[in-house]
Formats: sequence, C-alpha cells, structure tokens
Amino acid sequence: MQFSAAIFSAALTAMKWLFGLTAILLVMLTATQWLRGDADARPAMTLSLAAGFVVLAILSHFSVRKLEEALRDGED
Repeated sequence: MQFSAAIFSAALTAMKWLFGLTAILLVMLTATQWLRGDADARPAMTLSLAAGFVVLAILSHFSVRKLEEALRDGED
C-alpha cells in the first residue's frame, strides 16, 4: 500500500470513530438534559445532529472499505 493511501485510510478510520463518538455524546447530552429537566434543551436539534454524525460515520466506513478494495485490486 502506498504511503499516501495508508494515511488517507487511517484518517478515514479515525473520522469514523470520532463521528460515532460524537453521536454517542450527543445522545447522552439529550438524555441528561431530559433527566435534569432543562428548560432550554433542544432535543430535536441534538438528536438530528447525532443522526447526521451516524450517517457520516457510516459513509466513512464504506469509504475505507472501497479504498482498501481498490488498492487490493490494483496490486494484482
């Protein structure tokens, strides 16, 4: 694997995990605000952001898989 492709694959993998972690934290924030009864909580916004980060994590995951498949096919 070329160095630039390895770096790109590592960056996409890190993005996948960071997007997933951010989605989990947003869900935890929403649950905490609901349990505390915060008056200025905006659960629709935080949950929609969490859903967006889940979509980005999934896209990053499939991008890494496609990149690795393309690199594997190119080595033959």
